[in-house]
Amino acid sequence: MPEVLLHYLWRYQKFSHPNLVTTLGKKLDVVHTGTLNTGGGPDFSGAQIFYDGLLWNGPVEVHLKSSDWYRHNHH
Repeated sequence: MPEVLLHYLWRYQKFSHPNLVTTLGKKLDVVHTGTLNTGGGPDFSGAQIFYDGLLWNGPVEVHLKSSDWYRHNHH
């Protein structure tokens, strides 16, 4: 899957929401995808994700592999 497709799926929420779980089996809910960033920085800002009893707020960076974080010089 190309990264641009994954970006599209996140932006337009083209996936099933009712049963989202992490790889560890913990439930998560996407409250708000965030605002698309067309400049430098994270792909989306101001996202909200409810996970493990907490509402997480912040930027979202979309990658196919966690190692892409370093490959794209985000560190």
